[in-house]
Amino acid sequence: MPIIRHSDVQAFEDDDGAVIREVAAPSNSDLQRLSVAEISVKAGQATSMHHHERIEEVYCILRGTGVMHVDGQSQPVGPGDTVIILPGTRHLLRNTGADDLQMIVVCSPPFSVEDSHPD
Repeated sequence: MPIIRHSDVQAFEDDDGAVIREVAAPSNSDLQRLSVAEISVKAGQATSMHHHERIEEVYCILRGTGVMHVDGQSQPVGPGDTVIILPGTRHLLRNTGADDLQMIVVCSPPFSVEDSHPD
C-alpha cells in the first residue's frame, strides 16, 4: 500500500510566495493522471494571475479566508469551499484573512510548469 508521508515531501516557495507541497504526483508516486498539492497562501498575499491550457484544477479550502478571482468574477471563499477551475480560465486567490490560507489542490492532468501561463 503506497503511503506518502507528509514529512517526506519537501515544500517549496513559488515566485508569488505561495508555499507548495506536492503530496501526490507522478514525481513521487505511480499516479499518471492527476496530482495533489497542499498550498498555503500567507496573510495579505495572493497567487499570481494565471491560466492553464490543459489542466483542470479543484481548490479545496481547508483554513483561512480569501477572495477567488476567476475570469473577472470574484467570490469570497473559506473553509469547506471548493472551487472548480476549468482549462483556459484566468484565476488567482487572494488571502484576505489574518492567518495563512491553506488548501488542497487537485490537478488533472498533473500540474506542470509548462502549462502554467501568467496573465
